[in-house]
Amino acid sequence: MTAELLMNKTIGNVTEVVVVLGKRLVNSHLTEEGGSRIEALAKILPSIDTHNLVVIFCGGKLENQYISEAQAMVDYLDEQFPEDAKCLINSQILIEDQSTTSVENFSNACSELIKSKLCVVDIPVNVRLVSNEYHIERIIKIEQLMPEQGLLNDLKTNAEKFGLKLNVSLDIAQHITAIYPHKTRHGEAFLLVDQLTMYRVYLEGVVGAVFRRSLNEVREQPYVISVVALEQLLTMEIAQQHIHTLLRLRAIIEQTPASIAIHRLSPLLVEFNQLLLTLNRCIDPEGA
Repeated sequence: MTAELLMNKTIGNVTEVVVVLGKRLVNSHLTEEGGSRIEALAKILPSIDTHNLVVIFCGGKLENQYISEAQAMVDYLDEQFPEDAKCLINSQILIEDQSTTSVENFSNACSELIKSKLCVVDIPVNVRLVSNEYHIERIIKIEQLMPEQGLLNDLKTNAEKFGLKLNVSLDIAQHITAIYPHKTRHGEAFLLVDQLTMYRVYLEGVVGAVFRRSLNEVREQPYVISVVALEQLLTMEIAQQHIHTLLRLRAIIEQTPASIAIHRLSPLLVEFNQLLLTLNRCIDPEGA
């Protein structure tokens, strides 16, 4: 019934969707990293057929900002790349300005696409992401190692409830990637910290009881990725001021084997998540 209702109200025939993932603003302005995502989008717009295309800009407004990430990105595209921006008309731009995390980016982007009625039920729609390469690599890696926790899997599943068939490739070459702009030791540390997200996602999946296979198997790669990243961080001078946080994160990883009881794991997940969030903000070269 829902699919039929959506079909009857369709006002477009979009078959290509580009989702621009948000990056935190600093003083209500895009950072260099955020700007690099829009630059990557602008470069590709003149070379693609935009006839059946819609672009969804994602990212909400934090309390200390006067503009949403999504609107800041749209404005940056218009101001810095006016000729490329002309490739899109207003009806081809959707603004998702309520999310504050990547998880919400995908969930809310799906909602905006459904509300727009621009896609036809049962007609396949190709989705491409726009973000920095490390970000898209992480999203795809999680999808490959822990599809139960995958954001792309959730995106497709939520869309299917409304009769929309979304295709999202796990080949990074099919997406629009921007080079991470901070080629410094500070930037290198930030990318290493980001890799710890893999273990947090694993812990969240265990607490949420989403895995129906051996937890030893599921944990293996997130564990290796995170431990290697921590070992590298511990050797970096720039990370020494965060040594206690790094050691605590490593301790939590070792204290959470696949056999741990959920009632013991839950508080450790909360602590791991908070430590990782704080460390990420402290290490980020953009101070976001």
